[in-house]
Amino acid sequence: MNAAITDMFKQADGRYLTKDEGQLLREYASSLEARLAAMEELSQKEGKIIDRAIKEVMRAYPDYKDKYPEGQQKGARDMTFVLRYCAHAMVRNDPRFLEDTVLAWLATILRGVGLRANLIADAYRAVEKFTLEELSPPSAELLRPWIQMATGALSAPPRGAN
Repeated sequence: MNAAITDMFKQADGRYLTKDEGQLLREYASSLEARLAAMEELSQKEGKIIDRAIKEVMRAYPDYKDKYPEGQQKGARDMTFVLRYCAHAMVRNDPRFLEDTVLAWLATILRGVGLRANLIADAYRAVEKFTLEELSPPSAELLRPWIQMATGALSAPPRGAN
C-alpha cells in the first residue's frame, strides 16, 4: 500500500479520519483504475519493450558482450525486474516503495560489477523510449516518471562521490 496512506492509517488508529485524510484516500482511489489498466497493458507488452531496449543497448555498446558474456541476459533480467517494480510503485503511487525495494541495492550492485553510469542511463532511457512507443499514451505517461526515477537512481554516482 502507499506509504503515506499506511502512515495515515497508523496515525488515525482509534479515531475517525479527518476530511484531509479522507481526501487523500479519494485522490488515490480516483486514479487507481487507470494505474491498474496501465500495469495490465505493460504486462502484455513487457517482453517487446525489454527486447527492443536490450537490442538498442547492444547496438550502442558493442563491446558490452565481450566484457560481460552474460550481460545481455542479465541486463534483460534486471530491466524486466526494474520495470515490474516501477509498475508496482505506480499502482501504489509510492516512490519510497521503489527506492526501498529495488533502486538502492540494485544501484550498488551495478556499480559493483563495473557498469558505467552512461550505459545504465542509456539502457533505462531505452526502456522508457520503448515503453512510450509500445503502450497507449495514457499508460505510458503514468509509467514515465517511475522509469525516469529508476534511470536517475541507477545511473547516479555513489553518494559522497565527486
